Amino acid sequence: MPTSNYLDTIQLDSAKLRRIDMHRHADLVELNCLQSPDREIPLEDSLDEQLGGDEGVGGIYQHDSQSDLTELNQAEKKDHITLLHTDVQNHLNARVQLFGDSYPFEIERGYIRLKAAHDMKRKTYVFLLLAANVCYLSREDIQQFTKDFEITAAFALREFFPHWTCRIFGTASCENLEGYEGTPRKKIETFAQDVGLPLLIEEEELRRIESSSGDAGLDVVAWYPFNDEAPHTPVFLAQVGCTKDEKAMFSKQYSAYPSRWERKLRGLSAIGCMVTPQCYRNARNEWPSPSDVNSVFVDRARVLRLLAQSADFRLESLKTYSMIESIFAGA
Repeated sequence: MPTSNYLDTIQLDSAKLRRIDMHRHADLVELNCLQSPDREIPLEDSLDEQLGGDEGVGGIYQHDSQSDLTELNQAEKKDHITLLHTDVQNHLNARVQLFGDSYPFEIERGYIRLKAAHDMKRKTYVFLLLAANVCYLSREDIQQFTKDFEITAAFALREFFPHWTCRIFGTASCENLEGYEGTPRKKIETFAQDVGLPLLIEEEELRRIESSSGDAGLDVVAWYPFNDEAPHTPVFLAQVGCTKDEKAMFSKQYSAYPSRWERKLRGLSAIGCMVTPQCYRNARNEWPSPSDVNSVFVDRARVLRLLAQSADFRLESLKTYSMIESIFAGA
């Protein structure tokens, strides 16, 4: 048993979950399991803690205004909670099928437990699980997990384009990945030179971002290096985000919209992408709100699949790796 489990310091009951966010309820069950001393927990206990059990709404569960459980009698409450238990367990069972050997948990006989035999793919899943739930972490750890996920996303996206130039545009850095440095203005100007496109941004607008820090709305970029003077080089623009809120997650897509960057770079031919550590799936392993997905969308399952093909990605090179190791130490 480990002397220190990183999750021992985390209060998992501090957030509020919507009834419809079943993928996040499933995350909380997994985190409850990892937080337990023996790395296993009865599913019913974890769900009762989240959903309030027979006593009504409690813990981290926030009911919808259209289904106010406080107005239900005890029998109706019990039926409602039973239905929620079933929905979350269906999500967990779907993950077993979706992730296969990369899934670090076993679910059987009413228990969820961390697999005794663990490998780097399963540790990577736990890293993504924590990155998807940074709302529970300290400010310092949020910043580090966010940067490490940006690096992880860059390695994953590079598998799309093995013959392209791929660079980090955001604030993270990694010795095995090229990246842009300086202010957002400097990054945009250098990127424009790299892809051979003239800037359309007026000087006044450039001055506004001259002294600021950040990424100008992009985290990872890639393009095919034709090495000629003609425009319309194929370009890939990616926004990477650990946000848990569905609305905020989809609003971040706009940062990498080709139409936004076509107003900044003349002759741009781009594809936009959003990368998230969320396992944004329903129990059928489909997007819960597909009409809100307006660009290439890479979630936890797709990140893991891409990383499985990477010869360069090393989870142990991330600064948050020791936190992941502490969780697995007691398995």
